[in-house]
Amino acid sequence: MSFIFRHLYYFLQTFRKYNINTPLRIAHFLAQITHETGNFRWLTELGGKSYFKKYDIQFNPKKAKELGNLQKGDGYKFKARGFIHLTGRANYQKYKEYSGIDVINNPALAARIDIALDIAGWYWQNNNINTYSDIDDVVTVTKKVNGGTNQLSERKAYLDYYKLQKLSLPFLETKVV
Repeated sequence: MSFIFRHLYYFLQTFRKYNINTPLRIAHFLAQITHETGNFRWLTELGGKSYFKKYDIQFNPKKAKELGNLQKGDGYKFKARGFIHLTGRANYQKYKEYSGIDVINNPALAARIDIALDIAGWYWQNNNINTYSDIDDVVTVTKKVNGGTNQLSERKAYLDYYKLQKLSLPFLETKVV
């Protein structure tokens, strides 16, 4: 929780902008991003340049095309960044078109806390995840965020923790320093 409170201003911006505005929606959002970032330790996918060849047109053309990685080196350049991982040139371009933030020419911006939270909120809204949060469907929420149900039990544990916190916007707004 200390990470959240240290950056509460940006969390509140995201919650308001993307209607993550009930305790259950907040709990689901926080559970997913806590897991996706290794409990807020990593905002950039881990691995050396050779690891990201799996996303590169030279080495894995099928996957690279799915991600819009059409130039040599795009796999590494547009690796996953953020709280909900923005991956691939095509997704970076979509976010740039939406926000006006040039994550194409400066992909590292996607890992800056304020922008990373905005990307997560944008993704959350575009994938209608509030709907599944509202009915407490952690399996569908996880599939929407992760594409599968990887580490579902850990995500459920984070969700249970955040539900117990009963985090509401009015409560969180009193905590902004």
